[in-house]
Amino acid sequence: MKAQLSEDEWKAAVVRAEGEIARLQAQFTEQHEAELALNLTMNMIADLVQN
Repeated sequence: MKAQLSEDEWKAAVVRAEGEIARLQAQFTEQHEAELALNLTMNMIADLVQN
């Protein structure tokens, strides 16, 4: 048995997938920015300790 989507179901699935992609991209960006901020903070603290 071959499952088929109607055109409307296909369009709805595409919209949901695009929304999920956008959400995941935003989450990735937030995590990357948090990692950069953490590294910067650790470097600043290391510099303060050494001086």
